[in-house]
Amino acid sequence: MCSEFEEITEKALTTPADTKELMELKAYVDEVESHTIYILERRLMESRTTLAFLIEYVNISTLEMRCNANTFAWYDRMQDVFDEHRAIVTEKQIQFEDALKVCFHVLRFTVYG
Repeated sequence: MCSEFEEITEKALTTPADTKELMELKAYVDEVESHTIYILERRLMESRTTLAFLIEYVNISTLEMRCNANTFAWYDRMQDVFDEHRAIVTEKQIQFEDALKVCFHVLRFTVYG
């Protein structure tokens, strides 16, 4: 599951190059926040239950415990990732809108003098 959280984070924190990428990125993160994260949360809770059972009956190495803790830490960081994503999207949206206004004014000046 760590790789899934890493993939979501990498994509969510990508800086879009244009309006199309911005809209695709927003749609992706909206889907993750409204659907995918709940699936991952459910899987994580199942893993926690399994881990609790295993701890009672099996010696788990420090490395294995660290890996499991890392998965829970990823889940805890996801809200910060979503917040940072929103900041990136807001910044890029303003930049794209400003660039569009400049293009409009240049076009208007060129056409109407």
